[in-house]
Amino acid sequence: MHRLGRLLAAATLVLALAAGGAVAMMSSAPSASAAGGASCSGYNVGGEAWAVQCGAGGDAGSASAGSVVDVCTYYTLAEAVQMYLMIPSVAAQYDAPPGYIYLVQDCPDQYFSDFAATLFANGGSLTTQDLADEAYAELSPPALSVGTAPPSGRDGLVGLPEWFWIGAADYQTLSRTVTQAGLSATVTAKPGPLVINPGDGQPSFSCPAPGTPYNPSELAGSQQSDCTHLYTRPSAGQPGNEFSISVSVTWSATWTGTGSTGGTLGPITRTTTIELTIAQAESVGSGD
Repeated sequence: MHRLGRLLAAATLVLALAAGGAVAMMSSAPSASAAGGASCSGYNVGGEAWAVQCGAGGDAGSASAGSVVDVCTYYTLAEAVQMYLMIPSVAAQYDAPPGYIYLVQDCPDQYFSDFAATLFANGGSLTTQDLADEAYAELSPPALSVGTAPPSGRDGLVGLPEWFWIGAADYQTLSRTVTQAGLSATVTAKPGPLVINPGDGQPSFSCPAPGTPYNPSELAGSQQSDCTHLYTRPSAGQPGNEFSISVSVTWSATWTGTGSTGGTLGPITRTTTIELTIAQAESVGSGD
């Protein structure tokens, strides 16, 4: 029963609002500032065990002492009242609003006065899908660093292939694992091809990522790339006299979890926009 069983004195529950919305409470109940992050949910994992999942800025906790992320132990208010030997009717005076639940936190090395009944969004029963959703939200593909040849700052030419590529570090498989209360889920996101909108009114095209960087120290005729575009008109007359080019990569995400669970998640796309000046190539004539 943890160390709660020996705490027999009556106690004041400190009410901390951890997830959205105001709550009407009995006038004698003290209140405290919002606890932790802005989006926390309580999930039942069986019996007296509850797990807490938080969004950005929050603290994760677990009701399982053996959990990797065992920050605090959580009890329902009714369970806590019974363990504290309080009057059972106290619980009814603190009914959570629809969609929320009060969980009493028992954190390591806290004093009795630090126990708090915290309002969490009621997530129901914790599933591997919940963990996968959290892991998915934490994936962050990098911004794409786009290279071109001729390079940015130098004019491209009509009739001269313009090369495109991205940094190899921007093109990586992403993975994130979240473990909670004996459950685990891993999300893996794999990048697809480069998709380039050349900005000159011609259709977007795709090519194998990350593309081939142009090497200025080698002869142009000795180099090849699948990620080039041939401009047929100059960018004069466009805003800034430049074409606005977008370069995108989409990561396809899947997940696997405890108990042979898994599935597909939505794609994640990163896009970088660059501006290029394309000039008309000057013809060289010869006199008689």
